[in-house]
Amino acid sequence: EADYILIGPGSPTYAVRQLQRTPIPSILVDMVNRGGCLVAASAAALTMGRLTLPVYEIYKVGHDLFWEKGIGVLDAFGFNTVVVPHWNNAEGGTHDTRFCFMGENRFDRMAAMLPEDVSIIGIDEHTACIINLESAEVRIRGIGRVILRQGSHELIFEKGDRFPVSVINDNLLDGVEIPASKSKLQNRRSETIGSESQFWETVHSIRNSFLAGIESGQPKAIVNALLELDSTLWQAQLNLENEEFISQGRETLRDLIVLLGPALKAQPLDLITALEPAVQKMISLRETFRQNQQWEAADAIRKSLEHMGFIIEDTPEGARWRVSSSSKNLSKR
Repeated sequence: EADYILIGPGSPTYAVRQLQRTPIPSILVDMVNRGGCLVAASAAALTMGRLTLPVYEIYKVGHDLFWEKGIGVLDAFGFNTVVVPHWNNAEGGTHDTRFCFMGENRFDRMAAMLPEDVSIIGIDEHTACIINLESAEVRIRGIGRVILRQGSHELIFEKGDRFPVSVINDNLLDGVEIPASKSKLQNRRSETIGSESQFWETVHSIRNSFLAGIESGQPKAIVNALLELDSTLWQAQLNLENEEFISQGRETLRDLIVLLGPALKAQPLDLITALEPAVQKMISLRETFRQNQQWEAADAIRKSLEHMGFIIEDTPEGARWRVSSSSKNLSKR
């Protein structure tokens, strides 16, 4: 009796196996036909079309490329398509995880495996593709894009765009009239992909410089890396880069700041604190020499410490040390 159903993350192939043998797909279709609202996100969105992308099997397990049968809710409304969320995913960092973690090369091979009459609905993260069957209109909400792809052609819609459902129902090459001010037919936007790739190359290069500065104890390199990353994020925002990428870039900046805390804590507060363990070891060695009546070796250690600016005082309780107030050698180190 529900008029609103939300299904979301998980394994798309697991969902298909559990649902396709039950009345649930029919229940979902009936609810929409009654005027209800069905929201499918992430893995659930993958299952809505004619076929579904087996993300876990391919991306995590390393299975050969294949398409799994979907539960076909969209089929019931005349949409001969597959749905691919996480279209602009960037969690891979050093490797391409766009196109729902497939990456461009692998996804292109998968797209070529689809029947010619099947189109692809690609949905950016934090983005909604709202299909209103009553008004026969599709609306785009959120911060990203919705991409309709068939073969080598794409229709790209931005947030706030509207277009008739016939654009999805019909073959993308059939010349459906679309408002020119809102979208256009074009080949893949390689320049955008190049811009995104360059953005992440810059972010990872800065991160590596920061980590190298931490490793080598160079405060200037650490500060420069943080300032450069901050500047890169501001410039990306001015250039209207993908908002999700900018958000993940800020996460990188916060991660580096968090790493800075333990690194600073591990550093000694001053040079004397840093040298204290070594001085104590030398004093202990001197005491061993004294007990063995190796006076020459014991005196050599005392003279070495005094040369470095440390005064050794022998007391009934044992040797004590302090920094010579007149020493300039230590302060220069």
